[in-house]
Amino acid sequence: MLKLNRKIIPNKKTRFLQNKKAMEFIMSAWWFFVLVIIAVGVTMGVLMFYSSSVDIKELEANALAGKVIDCMIVNGDLNKAFLNNADIFSLCSLNKEVIEKSFFIRVSFYDANSLKLNYPKEISAGVLAFERDCEIGEIKNAGGYPKCVEYSIPSVINDKEIIIKIIAGSNNAGVRDDK
Repeated sequence: MLKLNRKIIPNKKTRFLQNKKAMEFIMSAWWFFVLVIIAVGVTMGVLMFYSSSVDIKELEANALAGKVIDCMIVNGDLNKAFLNNADIFSLCSLNKEVIEKSFFIRVSFYDANSLKLNYPKEISAGVLAFERDCEIGEIKNAGGYPKCVEYSIPSVINDKEIIIKIIAGSNNAGVRDDK
């Protein structure tokens, strides 16, 4: 076999290829630039994710009101145990410590015709100041106030038509638990 001994004669094109250090420097500068852009993007994404606030007060108030409605109304009729025993915590399987810390619930019974309080006993639980705070929060449209929801449900007690008014509120701030 015949080996050919070829020598590359330097010209303009080949001189560029012989200076590899400059190419490595230019490539490494672009490489670090791309890495910095990626690092800044990841950092911005993480900061935006963890700094966002979550306001779930109204959702929690709806869930609380729904749970109370479900335990009060059974098959379309008012649960009689609810009138005799006004312990809303045991009847509705609510945690008393949690409700009294950052929630509010009020159940009132009104005459359907005159809209006056019909049943002498209102059932209230939790932080009672939230009812007024909810009104202030709606007027000012501020984020630090609790959110409340109100439901009116028609029902019958002793052959009298009544309206059950349920007001539920929450001031439980939604925070991330990174444990």
